[in-house]
Amino acid sequence: MERIAKNAALFSSSERRRELSAAEELRQKHLARWAEAGAVADRLRELRRAGDQLAASHPNSAKEIETNLKKLVAVWSNLQQLAAKRTTMLDEAIAEHKFEESLKELNLWVSETVKRLDSTEAPATVSDAEALLELHNEKKVRYMHFES
Repeated sequence: MERIAKNAALFSSSERRRELSAAEELRQKHLARWAEAGAVADRLRELRRAGDQLAASHPNSAKEIETNLKKLVAVWSNLQQLAAKRTTMLDEAIAEHKFEESLKELNLWVSETVKRLDSTEAPATVSDAEALLELHNEKKVRYMHFES
């Protein structure tokens, strides 16, 4: 029960980290911890079998044995729920970090593109205007491709 309680405290943490790499590292640690907790599931099955045998061989203590087994199963179930909730929270944090990085990258690209477009001088000749229009259309196709 102590081992499960210790993991429950770790799995109920709301820590998300501020950077993508740190959040991913935190998720890896969480998944490793959850894999370790899987050993408890095997032990729990063994305890349930042993408890059932003890309850059958000691009818006077059967109720107490069953009560303790039910508590253990309830604590394990709670731990599984906490772990699933934490996994979801960390997955969401990673997705948010990735979105923020993409957004920053896109904002930088837009700012640089706007600066380049603003710095373009008006064409002096028709051929310069046609060349500039062709360049504009090429960029427009790239932008439209980027949006989709």
